[in-house]
Amino acid sequence: MQLQDVVWESLKGVGFEHLVLKKAGENIFADSLLVYPDSSGKLQRIKYSITMDDSYSVQNFHVQSLTHPNQKVGVSDLIDSLFVDIFPSPFTNTLPIQWMRSQFLQVYEIEVTWVDALQFKTKKASQRYTELKNTPEQSVYRFESIDAKTKEVHFSADLTVDKDCLVLEYPGYFRRRL
Repeated sequence: MQLQDVVWESLKGVGFEHLVLKKAGENIFADSLLVYPDSSGKLQRIKYSITMDDSYSVQNFHVQSLTHPNQKVGVSDLIDSLFVDIFPSPFTNTLPIQWMRSQFLQVYEIEVTWVDALQFKTKKASQRYTELKNTPEQSVYRFESIDAKTKEVHFSADLTVDKDCLVLEYPGYFRRRL
């Protein structure tokens, strides 16, 4: 993997993410800046970093407000899971998709630590990823937020990703600009 410099824009009003992704040795490092309005409409600047192994399992992560530096969460908040899903970031969908590919799976159901980076809250969440289309340059995966017990789907989106599993299109929510 080469150094990746990626920008996504929100399709739900003002907001963007700028991600720098790089590999060093056996680890992959994500460093990102989110700019989104909070519930009152005031823009928030939030920085996050994730250290992953070569299968994209989370080794370490930190999320911190640059607007209110005392607001932060980190690896100590990881709730029994290999992955973290940071809202409102399309990047964190890459982690389970890359892991699926490394295991040659077409359907993968997981527990993640879900982080609301605008409110600095965490919870355990169940998700399912299903490979719908896989080509060398572009693939489509169905992302579903599900109830852990009933398997009822609460939310679903078909994500178009590039050859590195970085989201190109998250219908209605995000679009890659760079």
